[in-house]
Amino acid sequence: MKKTLTLALVLALGCFAGRYIEASNQDPLVSLSYLNQRLEALKTQDKSGGNGNLTVVNLEKGQEIIGAQGSQFILRAGQVEAIVSDKGGLSDVTGAKDLTKGEKAKANHLLLIPRSDGRGLRARTSAIVLVQGTYHVQ
Repeated sequence: MKKTLTLALVLALGCFAGRYIEASNQDPLVSLSYLNQRLEALKTQDKSGGNGNLTVVNLEKGQEIIGAQGSQFILRAGQVEAIVSDKGGLSDVTGAKDLTKGEKAKANHLLLIPRSDGRGLRARTSAIVLVQGTYHVQ
């Protein structure tokens, strides 16, 4: 009985060890290039502001900040008005309403851009806006 158990254990360990020997430099289980590619993608994502990072944007009077779909704006200082499209306005999540064309945004309210169709904010005065997501200033 002991010999059978020992033989079974040796065979099982041999099969188990054989599985790890199959991986080699030519055919590893996870390649170094794959890991480097994934790490680089994570670093790039962090720089874009897509992972919860907020970017401080300073606007001069008359400048516009246009957001892509899913972008979020928070006015911190100054006065801005909504730039809307024919499909609707900006979602003022804090105020539970939709900002219409030219309507003044309130400070410290979370504003969402629902589509990439030219919606954003126009500075009436110098303004500071926190942004999460993709945007451009014009």
